[in-house]
Amino acid sequence: MTNIRNLFRSRKFVLALVYLIVQIVISALPQLAPQIANLSALSAVIVGVSIFGITVEDAVRSWAENRPVDSPAALRTLLEEIVKEMFDDSISQHQESQAQ
Repeated sequence: MTNIRNLFRSRKFVLALVYLIVQIVISALPQLAPQIANLSALSAVIVGVSIFGITVEDAVRSWAENRPVDSPAALRTLLEEIVKEMFDDSISQHQESQAQ
């Protein structure tokens, strides 16, 4: 029972469930038959964009909770690692080309 409750706490799961219900309703109503493709595509886009937004929001929240306290120092360290990696790769490639 707790597993089902945990599923409904997920906003993504609830959106997917609502999408399935909307698809069933669209398919069940004969009056909507001429527009079924448009309505299905529209609801899929709305749900997809909503789930994407939730994912971005969760990622930003996670980043904000786990970011380094000293951001400038962390950024400086990251940039130093990137530059070192770039130059190490280019130096090793240059040495390989000189050896040939």
